[in-house]
Amino acid sequence: MPKVSIIIPTLNEEKHIENCINSLINNDYPEKEIIIVDGMSNDKTREIIKKYENMENIEIKIIDNELKITPVALNFGIKESTGDYIMIAGAHTTYSNNYISSCVKRLEENKCDVAGGSVITKPGNNKNIALAISKVLSHSFGIGGGKYRIENTKEEYVDTVAYGIYKKEVFEKAGLFVPELKEIRI
Repeated sequence: MPKVSIIIPTLNEEKHIENCINSLINNDYPEKEIIIVDGMSNDKTREIIKKYENMENIEIKIIDNELKITPVALNFGIKESTGDYIMIAGAHTTYSNNYISSCVKRLEENKCDVAGGSVITKPGNNKNIALAISKVLSHSFGIGGGKYRIENTKEEYVDTVAYGIYKKEVFEKAGLFVPELKEIRI
């Protein structure tokens, strides 16, 4: 069975990281490792992660990302990975029980180099702005061509996926992420 290396870049994720990790640990795909690349969090993120370090049923590694740059974190994780597949995970996200196995199944069919699923955007709280943002990000009007944001039951080829699981060879052929492409925070 191919191994999946799950890379999670983090920075001050104490509110979300536990749910994310639990959803990945409880995922039905058994052959996986979790690599958390932390941007030197100064909240309880690292304390929460350390609770998982010595678990018997899953390998969890923590790597420091002193530069606090997401592409750098992803590159550290890819270089440290030992899996046949690389999953780019989000710390704010929880994953369905069959997310990894469904993606690996598609990859094993050799019809694609990356597989992903639909994203269900939930509001962070019950304030009107959070509710409005979650609605806009779940509608074709607000997302442009990102079909993964609209819950869809049919499989189709798309040009982008969220939380994709890639064949490791994609990074060997195309290279790693460009560190200069930092995310912009508003």
